[in-house]
Formats: sequence, C-alpha cells, structure tokens
Amino acid sequence: MPPVSCYIQPQKYCTWEAAREEAELVVFSAIDELFSKTDIDPRAIDILVVNCSGFSPTPGFPDMIVRKYKMRSDIRNIHLSGMGCSAGIISIELVKNLLQTIPQGAQALVVSTETITPNFYVGNERAMLLPYCLFRMGGAAVLLSTSPVKARFRLKFIIRTLTAADDNSYNCIHQMEDNNGNKGLDLSIDLTAVAARTLKSNISTLAPLVLPPSEKLLFALSFISQKLLKRRVKLYVPDFRTAFEHFCVHAGGRAVIDEVQRSLGLSDEHVEPSRMTLHRFGNTSSSSVWYELAYIEAKGRMRRANRVWMIGFGSGFKFGCLGWKKEKKKKLPVGSLILDDSEENTGSLPLTPTDARRSTPPRTSGVAAKARARQRPHARVRRPFSPVARNPLSAIPALFFRPLIASHCARCCSAPRLAVASAIDVHGSPHDGHPPSSLRVRPPSASRTKPP
Repeated sequence: MPPVSCYIQPQKYCTWEAAREEAELVVFSAIDELFSKTDIDPRAIDILVVNCSGFSPTPGFPDMIVRKYKMRSDIRNIHLSGMGCSAGIISIELVKNLLQTIPQGAQALVVSTETITPNFYVGNERAMLLPYCLFRMGGAAVLLSTSPVKARFRLKFIIRTLTAADDNSYNCIHQMEDNNGNKGLDLSIDLTAVAARTLKSNISTLAPLVLPPSEKLLFALSFISQKLLKRRVKLYVPDFRTAFEHFCVHAGGRAVIDEVQRSLGLSDEHVEPSRMTLHRFGNTSSSSVWYELAYIEAKGRMRRANRVWMIGFGSGFKFGCLGWKKEKKKKLPVGSLILDDSEENTGSLPLTPTDARRSTPPRTSGVAAKARARQRPHARVRRPFSPVARNPLSAIPALFFRPLIASHCARCCSAPRLAVASAIDVHGSPHDGHPPSSLRVRPPSASRTKPP
C-alpha cells in the first residue's frame, strides 16, 4: 500500500505531491533495476511508452523519466491514461507499431504501473470499497527491440476486443462519485459475466490462428452436428493447452480468474501464476501479467520454444491478449556484447552473481580455438554463427521481447525493490507452493535478509 495509507485519516494526506512521490518510487525503482541488469545506456532508448490510468500529472510520466535519466531529446514518448488494467497489452501493441517504422535494432522501454494515492476512496459504498481491497502498488519495466540477437521471447500475435457498445460492458467498471461526493471505482456484479462474454469474442478471432488442425477439425464437426441436430449437441470447446504451454491471466480478482479457468478448461497449475501473484502482490493493474511471467521463469518451468498466452482485460470493457514464443539460444559472433545471456531456467537457479558465474561454462574466444586447432591438425574450427548469412529472411524486422523485467512492489515505507531481471536473482523449488524468493520484497540493504 502507499505510504499515505498508514495514517489514521489518509484522505488528508492524499495530495498531488504524495501521488507523484508514489509514482516516482515505483517507476524509478523498476527502471533502475532494468538498466542495472542490462547495462543499457538510457540514451540508447528510442521509444518510451508509459501507462497509468488513475494518475495523469503535468508534466507527465514520460517527462519525469526523461528528466531523471537524461534521455535523448528526439525520443518518441507516449503516456497512455484511462485504459484500465489492459493498458499493458495496449502499450505492447503501440510499441510494436512504432518499432516497425524505424530502423532495425531500435529499443523501446515500456513502463506499466498504477498509482493508488489519488484514487483513495473514503466512503462507505461496498461496491466502491472492493477495488481498494484488491489493488496494490506495483509496476514493471519491459525492454523490447527489433534485434533478434539478444532476444529471449518473440511476439507472435496481438488481438484486442472492445465491447463498449454494450451498456453492461461499459458500466461494469466505472469511476464515479457516491452520494456524499466521494470519488471511487465502482465494480458491477456483472463483471465476471462480461469478462466471460468478451473472452469468447476474443478467442473466436484467436482460435484459427493458434489451434492445431486436430482441434479445428473437432470444433468444425461439433459445429456442424449442432446445426444438423438443432442444438441437441453441446458445442466443442477447443483445448488451448495444445497451443500454449503457459498462461498469464490478469490477476484482477479470484472470481475473474475462476471464470477464465472454467471457460478455457485450464488446470490449477496453469492459473497458479495468476493466483500466486494476486495472493502475494494483489491486483497491480496492467503490470500483473509481467509478475506472472517472472513467476513462471522463477519456478523453472519455461523451456525453449514454449508459448505463452498473456490475457489482460480492463474497463470499457477491453480485452487483449499477447502471444510470446521462447526463442532458442543463438550462437553469437565472437566478441559480440551479450546483454542478456543468462542460462536457461531449469532446476535450481543460482542465488548470487558469483554462483551464476561458476555455473556458466567459460566462453572460448576465436584465438584460443585456432590455437587448439594448430595443435590438432585434423580438428575443424567453427566459424562465428551469422544468422543473416545463413538465412537472409532473418534480417526482416520482427518484434522481440527481452524479458528483463524489473518490477517493484512496495508494502512498507522503506522503499523496497523487487527484481526479476535475470536468472541470478530468481530461485525456488517448483513444488513448494509459495512464490520464489525473488518475488518477495527485500529491503534496499547490502545484505539479503530472509523475508518474513
């Protein structure tokens, strides 16, 4: 919760300055962690997109970030406001479109957060009190690029659905004032039904793109049988587990997660990242899907060529989904700079940078390889791998995602940081039933203390 919630009468301290301090605490902590893990110069960022629905100060979030990190004056910056919990998905689509208009190799920074201080509700309406039992401080900074060399995930598709033309969908999440003039967020009882209906509309577009031919055939036969037998046969629900290995459902609430799980026929393990994110961090709005992706990687469940389905939804009613594919580790040219070359997250992961260096086999330079080849005349020296030389189509710009996510979640006034930026900071057994220690808040001290 924000620091103002610690006071007996928090409404007296919910000032504009307090809201700006909360935003800087979350956003700057996430970006600092991202830059420290990637060694990227802030002036190398070409695009900056920030989304925050409940707080739109002047100067805005992009101005605060550019001033803090002294970024270039020609950077393309955008602030998305009023888009709800689906703003993170919309930001990725916006960055994708912008990256396609500039030369390959450009880098974009996406920051997803939500500010609670200016939206603190002090009334007695139950429907307007519920959001503040769920929402918590949180944010994520994500780095995207069109360079395939350093990428770990590749963006496969983006599909969005908006059902604001329907009155029930439009009013299910509504910011309004109660009878006493207290501003708050009202959640309708029809929220779960609206979410399920919008989900069906979205997957009707998604299914032909991702489902295997066997699932398409079963659905077609079921549809024809239903038409011939006049709806006496239940329509077959495609099994999306054949198209994706991992699911990141927005942690908006237990009821919404249950409805998505029931509609898609997912197992408890598939929605475990969403439930654990909601349990540990609450509803962090648009950044919750990045917490869930970090949870999957921290548990060591992500494998090469795995596919991830991100599902986000928010007021409007807006529904969006992203498809990511885990990229295979590429053989880079000798001497190339590797910003994100952490080992695959399998089994138990190293706890410290020293352990990570010990667990990573040393890289052999080209000079050393040639020296060994002289000693062994019949040995063959491997040339540096060049993806463009072997496959000219690989030079076509495509959007890649580098999941170096620096997330932040504050639960006390000591400005703790939460880093999920590389394999050296994530660990935990896959079956302990609790979030990994990297997803637990640590104080910003030199020594790592055991979390409560």
